[in-house]
Amino acid sequence: QRQLQRRQVLAELEAIDGHAGHSDLLRQLLLVQLLLGAQDAQPVWPNSGAAFPNASASDSTDRGQAGAHPFGVPESSRYGIGGQLGRGGMGVVHAALDARLGRTVALKHAAAGSAQAQAQLALEAALTAGLDHPGIVQVHDAGIAADGAPYYTKRMAGDRTLADALTEASDLAHRLRLVRRVLAACEAVAYAHDRGVIHRDLKPANVLLGAFGETQVADWGLGCTLPLSLPPPTAGTAGYLPAEASTGAPPSPQSDVYALGVTLAETIVGRPLAAQLARDRATLVTELGALKDV
Repeated sequence: QRQLQRRQVLAELEAIDGHAGHSDLLRQLLLVQLLLGAQDAQPVWPNSGAAFPNASASDSTDRGQAGAHPFGVPESSRYGIGGQLGRGGMGVVHAALDARLGRTVALKHAAAGSAQAQAQLALEAALTAGLDHPGIVQVHDAGIAADGAPYYTKRMAGDRTLADALTEASDLAHRLRLVRRVLAACEAVAYAHDRGVIHRDLKPANVLLGAFGETQVADWGLGCTLPLSLPPPTAGTAGYLPAEASTGAPPSPQSDVYALGVTLAETIVGRPLAAQLARDRATLVTELGALKDV
C-alpha cells in the first residue's frame, strides 16, 4: 500500500512538471508527502505537534475505515480526559484532548444521576452556542459519553478569572489596568442582551482572562431568553443581585447591568463588596467618589 502511495505521488509530480500554471508550493508539498512516506514518519497535528493517532492492526477496527486519519477516531475515544478545571452544583469541567483535531478543550458533563442537571446542561450548551461573540466562550461540540452521561465541549478560555486577578493586584494602579477587562465583559453581555439572552450570574469569578488579552464571559448555565414564558425562580450570587430580585421580580437586562456595576466597583476598590452593599451602600458610594485618580 505504501509503494502504491509513492507511485501515486510520483505520477502527480510528473503531471505537474509539464504545466507551468502549477505553483512551486504544490510541488514542494508533494515532495514532502513523498519524503514522509519514505522515512515512515508520522504526520503531526498542525500547530500542536501532537502525533496522529496510531493505526496499528490492533486498533484498526476501533478507528474505522479512515485508518490513520484523525477524523476516523470514534466518538467513544475522541476525548482524552485530563485534570479537573472546576466543579459546580450541576456539573464538572475537565480539560480534555480532542483526538480528532489535536486541540485542548474544556469538557463539561452533568452531575451523575441527576436528570435535572442533565437537562440544565443541554439548555446551557444550546444557549451558549447561540451566542457568537469573541467575548463569550465558544461551544465546540456536544454528545453522549460511553457511560451515558451528556457532555459538551467549549473553548479553553484561560485558567485565571477576574477574581483571581483582583486577588493578585497589589494596588489601585494594578486594579485600574483590569478595568478594560470589565469593559470587554460589558460588551459581550450587551451583545447577549441584543440577542435576548440574560446571564443572571455575572461576577468576577465568571469572567475568564487569557494570557494574550482575551476576556470571555463564562458559565451561562443560569441564563434565560426573552421574552419569558414563565418567570424562572430567583437565581444568582448574593451581593450581585439587585434589590428587586428579593421581591420576586423577573430577571431583566438591568439585573445583569447591576451585577456588572458591582463587578466594576470591586475592581476599583479591590475587595468584595456584597456585604457592604447590603449594609451600608451610602458609605461605599462616598468611598468610590473619593478615588480622584479613577
